[in-house]
Amino acid sequence: MTRATVAQRAAAYLLDWVDEPLVAVATAVWLVGYGPLGIAAAGAWTIWILAQLRSQARTGQTFGKRVVGIAIVDSTTFEPLGGRRTALRWGVKSVDTLLPIRWLRSSRTFGDELTGSIAVVSSSMRQPT
Repeated sequence: MTRATVAQRAAAYLLDWVDEPLVAVATAVWLVGYGPLGIAAAGAWTIWILAQLRSQARTGQTFGKRVVGIAIVDSTTFEPLGGRRTALRWGVKSVDTLLPIRWLRSSRTFGDELTGSIAVVSSSMRQPT
């Protein structure tokens, strides 16, 4: 199993959150009175995030991870984490952002350690049968 590098993980993270400014703009537009446009944009963003969460839970990959060629899998079975553990990983992303030195040293985020996951190059993942 080939572990993903910190550079691969960072690139995937940036690709996954490229749409973040859209949320800020949609919220600002909604708050200043462009209600339907802001609501539509926020709704589209919510659907996108839920689709990303579902994809990572089932395949180990989000859009960014797929582009970069990595996946998040269980450190023992090398299979995708499923819904609960993926949601838990996503829930602690802010802690990962606050602890970059730890992340750089071990190539594992706080969320990885909490859920028993690792990032691997996706070609080395166990393929479903």
